[in-house]
Amino acid sequence: MKLNQSTEQGVYVVIILALQTDHKPIKSALLAEILQVSDSYLKKILRKLVVADVINSEASKEGGFILNRKIEEISFGNVYQAIQVNHDEIKFNHVGDQLFDDTKHVREGENKIMVALQNADAAFIETLNQIQMSSLLETYAISNGAIDWLHQLGE
Repeated sequence: MKLNQSTEQGVYVVIILALQTDHKPIKSALLAEILQVSDSYLKKILRKLVVADVINSEASKEGGFILNRKIEEISFGNVYQAIQVNHDEIKFNHVGDQLFDDTKHVREGENKIMVALQNADAAFIETLNQIQMSSLLETYAISNGAIDWLHQLGE
């Protein structure tokens, strides 16, 4: 199993936003600088997190990205599902149809496999949902944030 780079960066976007002093919005360009990735690449990740209701975008001069919920209400599963490639798409090529005459039996076998994969995926996501993003942070840093990222980078 492999955690893709976008998912890892999504985790850190959530952590950075949670730690921002007074939970002020952070612009995508600053997030990209902090994470040392291109702004255009990061915007794709940010968009997925917005669509998944994990973060929100505030459009104004001082706008940027903020958490859409309290960090205690966001799980690693939320971030993973927002960014990681969708597992729900289980497709068979129906190779068995070419090998066997009893296509009904082939479909029954494929359905058993599909149910097992769907159950495994649900259990996997349930396990990821048990990890609250807040558990990755020191509790003192959560309430009002602990880092002013703009000043942290010396800007």
